[in-house]
Amino acid sequence: MTFFAFTHSEPVETRQRLRDLERHGLRVDLLARKNLRHGAISGAGLDWPNFSGRRLTKAYAEFKKRNDVNPRKGAQLLHSIGIGISPGWIRETGHLHDPANPRNVQIFDAAIAWVKSFAGDDAVISARMDLDEEGGGWVDVYFAPIRLEKYKGRSQTKRVISVNKCLEETAVGLGYPKGSHYSALNTSWAKYAKKHLDPAIERGTPGRDTGKEHLTPRQYKAEQEAKKKAASAERREQEALAQKIEFEEATIAIEEDRKKLARSFEANANTLLEIFTDPELEKLEPRPRAGTWKAPKSIAAKVNTLGPMMNVVLKVLDTLAIKVAELRERLEKIVRREKQLGDVLVELEKVKDRLAAEDLQAVERGRAVARNAENAATTDEPSP
Repeated sequence: MTFFAFTHSEPVETRQRLRDLERHGLRVDLLARKNLRHGAISGAGLDWPNFSGRRLTKAYAEFKKRNDVNPRKGAQLLHSIGIGISPGWIRETGHLHDPANPRNVQIFDAAIAWVKSFAGDDAVISARMDLDEEGGGWVDVYFAPIRLEKYKGRSQTKRVISVNKCLEETAVGLGYPKGSHYSALNTSWAKYAKKHLDPAIERGTPGRDTGKEHLTPRQYKAEQEAKKKAASAERREQEALAQKIEFEEATIAIEEDRKKLARSFEANANTLLEIFTDPELEKLEPRPRAGTWKAPKSIAAKVNTLGPMMNVVLKVLDTLAIKVAELRERLEKIVRREKQLGDVLVELEKVKDRLAAEDLQAVERGRAVARNAENAATTDEPSP
């Protein structure tokens, strides 16, 4: 398997930038807190010469005092270089973030040794390898090469910090033209890593050949996170669009159902009107507890078209049939009573007629008796 070596350079030209780098190394800036790996201890990593090297402002001041040097006028204060190896190479011997993983130690020591090889043994101010972030295989080295500079108009020289002169020497030494400092550094580190770490390590393809912008691990991580966020936003947009389409389709379906329901209600209303004005309704009998409910055919046919409303209507019809049956029974009782009363009246008329006939007969008999008595009296009288 092929692994790649790469670098990223940044000139440090102001004290403000120096303080920013210090804050990041001490893990007190927003970026460091944002990049902290879940479960990791903030500040975990490898340091040279020790953790105090992360106090970059102080370390730089001590470096200048110790070597009695200052940067050239108008030149950069020092140089920050990120030195990396593919994380897969580290994972072959252990965990990517384990400070005891031998390859983490190898990369860290090799990065410092490589910078000393072209900048000078006394050029390195501090170095660190952060193991509290998601990425790995990355060493930050801060160095200030010391070179001799002639005084203007004099033959005397003085020691000064001259990053540009150091990088030009490195580029020319590798056959690069002046101004190709960073390409030369990538090539130099790749050769060093290939020789001192693993023959399988190669230099990445230069950006001028691929047309792509080469990124630091943090830049690459930020780019990947941006791509993930963009993909997530696009996915949410697609989901929202799908939900919108689904909502619109559901709205159309609901509207169709509403129209169908309205038509159904209208049809059912007409059917209900026909049922409850059907002349046969008075013939409806209450539903029996067992067996088939025999309803008039005209009513049964209409009820069967009501669908879900059928059970409700059947309950209403059953209640209505019970009431009708009760009314019918009461009417029948009234009719029976009227018939009984008629019969009584007829009997009374008959009695009346019979009594009248008997009275007539009694009168006739009384008259006959009277006539007989009158006749008898006439017969007994003496003749004159």
